[in-house]
Amino acid sequence: MSEVRLAHIGQLLLLASATWAATYVRYTTGPVQEAMHQALAITDNQMAVLQGSAVAVSMVIGAIPVGLLADRISRKAIVLVASAFALVALLLCSRASSYDGLLLARFLLGLSIAGMLVPSYAMAGDWVAPTYRGRATMMLTLGETLGSPAAFALGGFLLVFADWARALLWMSVPMVAALVLVTVIREPVRREVNVTRAPLRSILPLLWAHRRVAVPLQLGRATLFIADGAVLAWAAPLFTRKFHLSPDRIGYTMGIALLVAGFAGPLLGGPLVDLCQRYGGPRRVMLCIAALAAVSVPIGLFALASSAFLAAIMLAAFIAIGFTISAAALALTLIVIPGELRALNVGVSLIVGSVFFIALAPLAVSGLSGALGGEGALPQSLAIVCGGASLINAIYFASVVRHFPVGDQRKLAPTL
Repeated sequence: MSEVRLAHIGQLLLLASATWAATYVRYTTGPVQEAMHQALAITDNQMAVLQGSAVAVSMVIGAIPVGLLADRISRKAIVLVASAFALVALLLCSRASSYDGLLLARFLLGLSIAGMLVPSYAMAGDWVAPTYRGRATMMLTLGETLGSPAAFALGGFLLVFADWARALLWMSVPMVAALVLVTVIREPVRREVNVTRAPLRSILPLLWAHRRVAVPLQLGRATLFIADGAVLAWAAPLFTRKFHLSPDRIGYTMGIALLVAGFAGPLLGGPLVDLCQRYGGPRRVMLCIAALAAVSVPIGLFALASSAFLAAIMLAAFIAIGFTISAAALALTLIVIPGELRALNVGVSLIVGSVFFIALAPLAVSGLSGALGGEGALPQSLAIVCGGASLINAIYFASVVRHFPVGDQRKLAPTL
């Protein structure tokens, strides 16, 4: 392996630390939400807003401006500032004494997450050639998916010794280490740029020219996000209410399930794209994604399992498949979208994730639970949302396969 190749891998690992931090800081309230629920008398719907909408709204607000900036100025500077801002927002969460204070802190946190994720993925696309972009995306997605198990495991452990506020305060320590790593990131040369700093008026026409590839992938990921977002928001309360597990056992259970899925998903999704690009192109990728979505439908009924152990096994498998699909779809869009639109396209992906994964998914479960009879109906509502969303996702991906060409999509993508 050449020295240049090793340097590229080192930079991808540093970018992965930034995506890890973005997910970690987002889910720091996950393991402590039941303690917050009791201490501050927060309802399920309020908690759903706190976990979802409060972060999603600010991510939606920030994603497009961050994407436009990242296609024009230093992306490293954006990631560095955003990481520091995330640390401050987490400290504000730990000091909040009311629901309104938590809501404000979580809103500020969403802005920082957009600033960490969008430029990181855009830089990853420039560190390697298109034929290796699936595996480059794999490394960043791996970092992103491993942030949530770290948050759940550490938060569950700390709750044994401290209240929720002190637990959040100690959970800010890993963010300091992540901030130090971000300072070592280097700015790569931008690849496959047809127009340097394209005028803003030309951005929408450029995006529209690639709609036949970008739109199906974004809509498919949106449906996927409904299922995965519901899992990460409500799996911990499920283990509390149905299986009566202690906070530390829930933290370990979620941590292990997310750790296994966090490794398996990106490790399968990234190489899958590179392999399919070599032997069939985008159509082969979409066929594999549709098949994986179909397999996840029965596994999505994990909330109806008869034991905590079986539920945890099904949960890990369900999240792993979701992460595989997400990584494959993101890698494919990084390949077919030109360099001058790469960060903006990631920003659009972040908006899709914010709206469906963070904002709508938690509310879908809590709203359906209320319609079915209240908090006791959480297992049924979670199973309906996860299984139903997976079924819709499988049908949708299968329906758009015919629109994806065989061969190298980069040669067929229109340009302006």
